[in-house]
Amino acid sequence: MHLSTEQTDAIDLCADTAKRITCVTGQAGTGKTTILREVYNALSEEFPPNPYSDALNDQPIILCAPTGRAAKRIEEATGIPAMTIHRMLRYTTPKDDEEVSLPRHDKFNPMPYNVVLVDEASMIDESLWRGLVDALQRGAIVRFFGDVNQLPPISSKSPFAAAMEKFPTAILTHNYRSDDGIISVSDKIIKGRIPIANDQVAIFRVKQQETMYHVRTLCDEIDFTRMDAQIITPTQRTKYGCDVINTFIQQKYNPEKDKITTFQKDNEGNVITRSFKRGDKVLWTKNDYNLEIMNGTLGIVQSFDPEEGSILVTFDGNRDVLIPPSIEGFNPSTGERFRYDPRTQLMLGYAITTHKSQGSQFDIVLYVLSRSRAATRQNLYTAVTRAKSKLVVINVAGALMHALNTKTEV
Repeated sequence: MHLSTEQTDAIDLCADTAKRITCVTGQAGTGKTTILREVYNALSEEFPPNPYSDALNDQPIILCAPTGRAAKRIEEATGIPAMTIHRMLRYTTPKDDEEVSLPRHDKFNPMPYNVVLVDEASMIDESLWRGLVDALQRGAIVRFFGDVNQLPPISSKSPFAAAMEKFPTAILTHNYRSDDGIISVSDKIIKGRIPIANDQVAIFRVKQQETMYHVRTLCDEIDFTRMDAQIITPTQRTKYGCDVINTFIQQKYNPEKDKITTFQKDNEGNVITRSFKRGDKVLWTKNDYNLEIMNGTLGIVQSFDPEEGSILVTFDGNRDVLIPPSIEGFNPSTGERFRYDPRTQLMLGYAITTHKSQGSQFDIVLYVLSRSRAATRQNLYTAVTRAKSKLVVINVAGALMHALNTKTEV
């Protein structure tokens, strides 16, 4: 493999075990995945794999990412087994949204790894970042890989951006996919320039009242019930957010009549109802270690039992999981046993937010961009770079220009 000077410098930086923390950043197309794989190979010479065990926690080097889909994607791209950060830290499952789950690995019970490689580092919030660094054993090193141009975490400023200023960092600038139309558009977005349509990218400026008509027209042409085609919006609950589009697609494109409905109270005491049909694309919204389903995983509803209340879902195209209406959880930190309804962690997944799409890629992406506080340059860039082959942007009432001129504080 021919590597540039920029790439070899990044690999050398990460392979230097005298440096406890280093960062590598670069926009889409700059070769971060290639460098991560080469860093793993270089560090494996100093910390060779354990030939007597296939268990990841018996290996000296671990590769992780913030979400299940991100871990799966980097594993497929590099051939290196990966897991979520929560799984690596061995977090418990909280009883409800108001509880904070706790990791088994912390500064008093450090992880067994000599090297931790972290992909999609821009997604990590301050709490998880601190927990990861605190859980390193004495002498262990950590390498963060990410795109600082992407959305920062919802709950905090970007620890990745802060770490880049504090620790040795390699910034990748050369684009190895300059002939890729999607990468070309993403490069313009980073620079605040108006993207131009090309063979891979279509951009439609529409009036607000025409938005759902254009969504319907595109859904007639592209099957967004497929796992490799995804609708993305900046927000969940706006006039053209995920909730509205998901309901529209379910009603229009899923002919099944029977459905099963789940009920959940939010923090204000309001009851949230969600209905699912056979064939619906669904999104799993929380890490659940009892069912071994990670936040952000997409699936298809295969069947349900209206009397028992269970729902059978195929996740990631190859894993069938029966989701019961009640399951027993155990919190090893408190010794408490409790029951919860895991079905409330399902929602329709024809359209997902940009934050939920981070760490994933799809062959085809439709990005419905309407004006909101979430419509920023980072949101636009992150959504655009989720597409591998084809990107369609619906620019509602000039929201594209608004997004280009609005930057999220990182």
